[in-house]
This record gives sequence, C-alpha cells and structure tokens, in this order.
Amino acid sequence: MTTTRRLAQPGDLAYLVGPRGQNFTIQLKAGEQLHSMHGILSHNDLIGAAWGTEIKTHLGKRFTLLQPALDDLLRDIERSSQVVYPKDLGYILLNLGIGPGS
Repeated sequence: MTTTRRLAQPGDLAYLVGPRGQNFTIQLKAGEQLHSMHGILSHNDLIGAAWGTEIKTHLGKRFTLLQPALDDLLRDIERSSQVVYPKDLGYILLNLGIGPGS
C-alpha cells in the first residue's frame, strides 16, 4: 500500500493510530466523519494532510494518519475462519510430510 505520494487523497485507505490503542482503518471520503470515544475526526481534515501527521479530534485527542501496511489490513478483515499465512502453511506441510505427488 505504500506509495510515493506524500498527501492523503480521497479514496485512499488510511490507518489512524489513536490513544490507548484505539486504531481505525478507513477509506477517505470527502464530507464524512469518524466517530470514536475520543471524539470526531472529519475526513476533510485528513484529505490533503501529509502521511504521518497528527490530527486532533474535536475533543483534542491526537490520532496519527498513516498508510496501512498489509498486516494492518489483514488484522481488520472480518473472517469466519482462520487465515493460514504462508510461513504457517510451510510448517504444516513439513510436519504432515506432504511433498510432490501427495
């Protein structure tokens, strides 16, 4: 997800790191707001801001605007089953003795 653009644009995915571990992944849309227990953040305040900027809610709480990493996106995915990552899959295959022709 990392790009060479230095400013957040409408349609971008943004990862907001807030106080006490309250983090959000949102898609930036003009005119929308994010409501949290720490206050309200306007998407308009985020659009055009540089990645890494600290933005304050209407209550004065600070959130940091970041581009989400793949790990951030995977953690936020709602799923009904467990995701098996490639490194875990390799371990499972080795322990089961699965190889070519199995």
